[in-house]
Amino acid sequence: MSGVFVCGHILRKERHVRLAVHHRDGMWQLTCGEDDHPSDRAELYLIHPEHLLEREPELADTLHDLPRGCLMAMVDGIWRQYGHDD
Repeated sequence: MSGVFVCGHILRKERHVRLAVHHRDGMWQLTCGEDDHPSDRAELYLIHPEHLLEREPELADTLHDLPRGCLMAMVDGIWRQYGHDD
């Protein structure tokens, strides 16, 4: 991962990552998974993954094998993998 997009909640350290998308083009989007983001604009910020992994090191193992075109979501305390329609 050279860069990841995160929501403002993650950037500001208000919440933990609960949704990760590995897009078909190779980009990553890691968000809190909630739906209370501003609707008038996309609130995504590009950061280096090391900054995020310092705070949440367990993400490295969770996302290591996530193929492109898939997402991982925290459901009932367990990471679950799903297909993602880019």
